[in-house]
Amino acid sequence: MIKKPSRFISFLRYAGVTKAEFNRVKAPIAEENHKVWRIAVAALEIIFLFAFVMTASSPDLKQYVPGYIILVAYFMVVTILLLTVIKPQSALFKPLIYLNSIVMIGMLLYQGFFASPERNIATYCAIIVVISILSIDRPYRFCALILASTVAFILLMIYAPSSINKPWYPDLFVGIIFGIISTFISIYINHIRVKDIVMRYAAEQERDVDSLTGVKNKNAYDRMVESLMNRARKANLEFALVIFDINGLKLTNDTYGHESGDKLLIRATAIITDAFPNCYIYRIGGDEFATFITGNNYEKRNAIVGEFRKQIEEINDRAITLKEDTSIACGVAAFDPDVDRDYVSLFSRADASMYENKRLVKSKNKFLIS
Repeated sequence: MIKKPSRFISFLRYAGVTKAEFNRVKAPIAEENHKVWRIAVAALEIIFLFAFVMTASSPDLKQYVPGYIILVAYFMVVTILLLTVIKPQSALFKPLIYLNSIVMIGMLLYQGFFASPERNIATYCAIIVVISILSIDRPYRFCALILASTVAFILLMIYAPSSINKPWYPDLFVGIIFGIISTFISIYINHIRVKDIVMRYAAEQERDVDSLTGVKNKNAYDRMVESLMNRARKANLEFALVIFDINGLKLTNDTYGHESGDKLLIRATAIITDAFPNCYIYRIGGDEFATFITGNNYEKRNAIVGEFRKQIEEINDRAITLKEDTSIACGVAAFDPDVDRDYVSLFSRADASMYENKRLVKSKNKFLIS
């Protein structure tokens, strides 16, 4: 029998929510962290640039110039990466957060114990508090980081040249206290923010998800349309619209009842979702669904749609009765800025493609031939 982790251990791992809730909100957590760190590294770049200008203009501080040049260059590179290559879901994003935190802590420990003739730990104490509230993640990770920095601080208090012939109190006491305070702040802030994201995600799901099929609903579809059209106009985004129509829903309802009609919609949704695994599926009407193909799949859109149509034919060939059949027509149209002055034009072309396929599908379907 597998022993369940204690409540405290679970709290450290999932910030006071369940494992399932935490896993569901990984994407919004990453997006929020990405937004915060873009602002943070840009601010740090400006701060160190200002410090560089100040030290470069003062003869007494010129020894600090190389260090500030390195820091400005580092945070400039990080800013560029966050704005271009490293996106919220990138595998490199989370390690970059911790690398930035380590760089800041290491820089301040060096400044406090080696670069300055006097021990100066006030900035270090402030930074470990800031780091504890800056990012959202599993609390134990930031607790481990703060613990490691506190241990490093204690060792430097004992062995650093700046500590020779200097009293440890109150600096040692203050550093340890701030390490403990930062640990509890990190646990508490992560709990509050993760719980807030979980609640917002649940509200969005209730607002944006179709209750019968579990895919996104018309509200979510309308927002996605607006977002894609804005991005397409500003950044020449390539995307294609695919429209689906469930054949035989009325006949199924009339023959077997509305419960069977609901089961047909659920089966159709599962087939569409499996065929378009990297796309959000939207229910935009009673028996109408839609999705958008972007990214790497854009160039393969016709092949993907062709494979889907072939799958629908195979399902009909295997079905013995209407109740077992799942007939879906689909049409695709790629956004063309020279043709589609608005979304209505794109939808009309996809709709025409769908109705052309619908006529073909119904003409071959042994249950729907009138």
